Amino acid sequence: MIGNFNRIKLKEILSLDENLEPVLLIALGKPIEIVELTNLKEGESTNYYRDNN
Repeated sequence: MIGNFNRIKLKEILSLDENLEPVLLIALGKPIEIVELTNLKEGESTNYYRDNN
């Protein structure tokens, strides 16, 4: 769920009535990246990174 978005712009795009206020978004769809989990050895960095996939 996404909580950081332009509420005013979204209300315009969806033509929402004045009494309706968007609070959260749910992202739907198929990701274009392949997520791969890797095991870490003790002491290895847990920093997030993206490779070239």
